[in-house]
Amino acid sequence: MKKVTGKNASEHYTEIDPESGEIITRKPEFTKMSLKPGIGYEWYKQYTSDVYPHDYVIVRGKKVKPPKYYDKKYKIDNPYEFDELLYIREKSAKLNYADNTPERLLVKEQVTKAKLQKLKRNLT
Repeated sequence: MKKVTGKNASEHYTEIDPESGEIITRKPEFTKMSLKPGIGYEWYKQYTSDVYPHDYVIVRGKKVKPPKYYDKKYKIDNPYEFDELLYIREKSAKLNYADNTPERLLVKEQVTKAKLQKLKRNLT
């Protein structure tokens, strides 16, 4: 799915038809996304002061870490505050290490699967 560049590009994008011997050139992969500005840029500008003092956003009623896109923008706008934020995140991760051991994560996965089994879906 990723575009191949560099010295391997010509080899990757050409094929030889086994029957005719014709050289076939394939088109490179192409992606299109919002870049200037990104989709969430206006929201980020409006609510940065609400998001980063608490380091979460609300998605479907749950607190989650801000998206990477917002972190990148915040790092550009506030490099010192972002470094401090990373330090706090790292410190928090170390404090919660006991709850994220491989054994504990396995138990959490089993509990989540059990919860999903209880969900009923009407197929009518």
